[in-house]
Parts: sequence; structure tokens; C-alpha cells
Amino acid sequence: MKDACKLLTDPVSRCLRVDFYVADGKIYFGEMTFYTWGGFIEFTPPEWDRKMGDWIQLPAEQNP
Repeated sequence: MKDACKLLTDPVSRCLRVDFYVADGKIYFGEMTFYTWGGFIEFTPPEWDRKMGDWIQLPAEQNP
């Protein structure tokens, strides 16, 4: 799971949570999210909202 997590997160962000589940000895992917608590709590202190957002590196938009 650690290797899969690193593979999924390295190209995207240093601040990305990846959820996996293990059932009957098999690993299943759950979700990827940039924020804990489903985004339902405020950042404290508020300036960390911007600081953590700046850590997210999205790929450049590709125009056909």
C-alpha cells in the first residue's frame, strides 16, 4: 500500500490523503482527497488554507 500511495501522490501533491482498504487479503482503492474531515472543518489558523493549497501542484492544462 505504501508503494501504491507513493505512486499515486508523487505526481500530484505533498498534501494528499489516499485511502485503501484490505478485504479478504486483497487491497482496494478508496479515494484521494486534499483535505481531511471531508472539508467540513475550518483551517486553524486560516492562513494555512492558502499555505496548504499552494503545495498542490496540478498538471498544466493540455489544449488539443
